[in-house]
Amino acid sequence: LSMTKKLLYSIAIIAGLVSCKGDYDDWTTPQSNAANEAAAQFDLAITQKLSSIDFQVDNPEEVALFSASNLQEGVATINSYTVVLSDGADKSKEIEVSSEGNVSTALLEETIQGFYGKKREPVEYDVYVTVTSVVDVVTADGSVSLKKQFDPFVIKATVKATKELYYVGDIGGWGTFFPLAEVDTDKYAGYYYVAKVDNASTWGFKFTITPDWNNPQYGAGGSYGTLALGGGNADLPEGSSTGFYRMDVNLSDLTYSVTPITSISLVGSAVAGDTSWKTDYDLTFNPETLAWEGTYDLVAGEFKFRANHDWTYSWGGSAADQLTSNNGANLKIAADGKYKITFKPNCDGKGVYTIE
Repeated sequence: LSMTKKLLYSIAIIAGLVSCKGDYDDWTTPQSNAANEAAAQFDLAITQKLSSIDFQVDNPEEVALFSASNLQEGVATINSYTVVLSDGADKSKEIEVSSEGNVSTALLEETIQGFYGKKREPVEYDVYVTVTSVVDVVTADGSVSLKKQFDPFVIKATVKATKELYYVGDIGGWGTFFPLAEVDTDKYAGYYYVAKVDNASTWGFKFTITPDWNNPQYGAGGSYGTLALGGGNADLPEGSSTGFYRMDVNLSDLTYSVTPITSISLVGSAVAGDTSWKTDYDLTFNPETLAWEGTYDLVAGEFKFRANHDWTYSWGGSAADQLTSNNGANLKIAADGKYKITFKPNCDGKGVYTIE
């Protein structure tokens, strides 16, 4: 497709026949009137400015899609543009552009991703751009608005790959998507309550790359602990029961594992003054709030949360809503007293605790 579509239009002004109606007329061949003819001619060129974009590296606030040129001052001015993006098949969307033909980069990527969905790897797509221009033309009797649609041009667009992963299953009625945290390249982990469905012998769950059902989903593979794109419901190990679990997912080798979390406790010098950090005050899991809760007498000092009475999984941090198991800082009790404590491990780096 040519990047420049040049149109030559002649507007013949016929006194008494052309009025400013606000209607849109197609550009046509010039009309003539032997007694009274005044011809106004202008050239309009629409030039493609954006031929390709990689949203992984190109992140300006806005980009120029196209430009218009060669309108004769005082004869014709651009009133507005209508710009439609499409996938060249059955999906299209009108987007907002500036009077200079610029578009928000975020809007452009969002629209393209809406056509094709999110992917685990960057993908280049052909995106078709159709421009319709409304031009106001001055005549002897006022002005008339003319509308013209130009041939589409194509943009090569590479959208960003998503690094998100979510757990969804029987808990939450398959409608709540719980995030996992990326702990290493294509490796994710999170903590979840898995409940047995009434009259069922399995605990179904899947992993999705967005918090909805609109993009790829990972389910059970050919053997336990493996995943497959589009697979059926994954499950807990045989013999498991309703409870709290750590989920680990590796999307490089398409595997997952689950670790039972039978206890979460407070440990540290704030717990009975134990400076050896060996005394645990166990919290109780509340399946209604999905939080671990407890009320204890504590002393001024430091503490952390840990799972299963050992240090394989423990949590600390510098903010009450950003607890991490990755070497988080010790938490503090400022003064002796009775405290009510709640803790939600969530995905790593987003653990939340309250103390009052």
